[in-house]
This record gives sequence, C-alpha cells and structure tokens, in this order.
Amino acid sequence: METWVGRNSLTGKEVLPQDTRQVQFHPLRPFYAGEIMAWRPQNGEKLKYGRVLEDVRPSAGQALYRFKVEILPWGNT
Repeated sequence: METWVGRNSLTGKEVLPQDTRQVQFHPLRPFYAGEIMAWRPQNGEKLKYGRVLEDVRPSAGQALYRFKVEILPWGNT
C-alpha cells in the first residue's frame, strides 16, 4: 500500500528536475499498468507525472500515440 500511495501522490504533479533527466521517448515499447510516466499537457508546458492504467502493446513496427493514463491523483476530479 505504501508504494501505491507514493505513486498516487505523484500523479498530476510537475516532474522533478532530477527525474527530468531520466525521461525517454520510446513509443515502440509496451507500457504496463501502474507504470509511472511523464506527459505534457500542451506544447511548452512542463512535464507532469501520470500513471498507465492498463497494459498496452504497439502493433509490430507501429508507435503508440494514445493510451489511457491517469493524470490526477485517485479520488480527485
């Protein structure tokens, strides 16, 4: 439960400077439910934390452009 609460508290917040250096763009790899990722609300805005909601795998040679991501902490609307 501690891990879940810790991850949930990051969702929707700006990515910390030390984490920004670790962000990578890999649209051809699979994403897994519960995985913490970075997303950008609009061009020019700072990256924020999100959480992948379900396992998703791209088709052979195709990039993932859309998949479900939690962008606000659980319980917030």
